[in-house]
Amino acid sequence: CCIMAFDPTDPDRPAAPRIYGAERTAMVRDLALGLPHRMVAERFGRSHQAVKQFASRNADEINEAKRYECEDITLWGVQKHEQLALIRDQIIEIRDRILLGDLTASQEVRWRSIIPLPDAAP
Repeated sequence: CCIMAFDPTDPDRPAAPRIYGAERTAMVRDLALGLPHRMVAERFGRSHQAVKQFASRNADEINEAKRYECEDITLWGVQKHEQLALIRDQIIEIRDRILLGDLTASQEVRWRSIIPLPDAAP
C-alpha cells in the first residue's frame, strides 16, 4: 500500500534490540575513537538517535576507553622506538664488523648488499 514515516513515539513500534556483548564493546570502541554517530549507526544497523542515546548513557565508559586507547597508542610508540633503537644498534655492530673484517666472505657479501657503507678512501 503506502510507506509510512517512522514515528518513534508510536506505541506499536517494536523496540530495538538491546546492545550487548561484542557489539556493545565494538560500539564503545568506535565512539571512543571518535567515529561520527551516523557512521556508527550505519555500521551497527541502528538509528542515529539510538547511537546518540547510547553515547550519552555510556559516556563514562567511552571516556575510559578513550584514555585506554591513548595509553595503548603511547605504549605502542615507546615499543616501536625501542625496537628501532635495537635495530639501529645491530646495524652499527654489523657495519663495524664488516669494516674490521670480522665476518666470513659470504656474510660480508650478504650484509654489504643490505647495509650501506661509506665509500673506501682512494
